[in-house]
Amino acid sequence: MLALLPYIEKAMVLANLTSSGYGSRKSAVESCFVWIAIGLFAVSYVFIIGGLGLFLVASYELPVAFMVIGLVILFTVLSALAATRLYKKMRARRVKQGVKSVADEATQILSAIGNEVGGAFKDNAALIAVMVAGIGFLAARKII
Repeated sequence: MLALLPYIEKAMVLANLTSSGYGSRKSAVESCFVWIAIGLFAVSYVFIIGGLGLFLVASYELPVAFMVIGLVILFTVLSALAATRLYKKMRARRVKQGVKSVADEATQILSAIGNEVGGAFKDNAALIAVMVAGIGFLAARKII
């Protein structure tokens, strides 16, 4: 049974990994800073659009100024949508690769345990129950 300790340790490390590696979860402070940055970006964008509008109204006729401001806002929105879509695709690919690597590592751990223990599973039903519970725990940690 002591021979299983390295494999149990690997399984615990595997259970604590997230899809993007160690410590990828954001803390409340980091989340607060992100929202502050988004708010400041929105305020600065409003000032930039306002300044551009005042400049264009002073330099060109009103319809031309409105058209240029509308095009700038449209370009900004389309850029944000494209960036969001690209980010979601990249994240989905990263999650898919993470799930594949977790499955590969779990398969390696289970095959090593099977090779190490050999016939112990045939004679000990409690050991089988513990292993199935551990595998279920690992799967639940990765899915949720």
